[in-house]
Amino acid sequence: MDKLKEKGFIKLKITLNDSEKAQNIFLRADSEDPEEKSVYLVNVPVTTTEKVLRNAMSKLGGRLVSVYPSIQGLLKAGTNLRVKLLEKAEVKHVLKAASKSSTTIPWVYSQSSGLKRYLEKYDRQFPNAQVLEESVEGYMKRLTNQEITEKNRLRKLRNQPDEDGFIPVVRGTHQSVGNPEEAERLLQKKKETGIHKDFYRFQLRNEKKKKLQGLAHKFELDKQRIEQLKVNRRFNPY
Repeated sequence: MDKLKEKGFIKLKITLNDSEKAQNIFLRADSEDPEEKSVYLVNVPVTTTEKVLRNAMSKLGGRLVSVYPSIQGLLKAGTNLRVKLLEKAEVKHVLKAASKSSTTIPWVYSQSSGLKRYLEKYDRQFPNAQVLEESVEGYMKRLTNQEITEKNRLRKLRNQPDEDGFIPVVRGTHQSVGNPEEAERLLQKKKETGIHKDFYRFQLRNEKKKKLQGLAHKFELDKQRIEQLKVNRRFNPY
């Protein structure tokens, strides 16, 4: 037991069907789960089923998604299991609840029937109220942070010329359209950075270059035509 504690395991007291005396299992966060949503259980009772684990995790503040290895009939003594939960935050809830000395979880193996069976199935559809509230708050916080990050990224891109001197069109910042004050501010900013001047200078230089290339090409064609006429002895400059 001391070795398990040194490895980060938490002792959880459980009670089985045929005994009111508490027994111990050990659990910790599963370090091999890249999503960090799993709990690693050590020394689970041989009568453990997925239903037992689902009820136990629910009482500790978690929602079971899957069990590895899958449970088929009675387990071998000293079996270890990996329990996947729905949310990453639920792992902390489960470990925190299990670490309390007052926590004792019924590890009850039973086959309910009739109305009781359907009531238990209905109850398992709904998570612990506190876990649900924190899960929703965590999701909304992540969504808000993503929106803020995206808005900041778009704001930085706005009015920043690319390598060719063009300003990309950036959508999604929800700025008002047709605001004269905003237009004046942007125009002044462009003038200050020299974008207008440099861009039009670039355009004029390109147009001049194209005209010179056209004249040179026409000159070469005329030169070739004259040479051809000389060869044919039909050259008459007058």
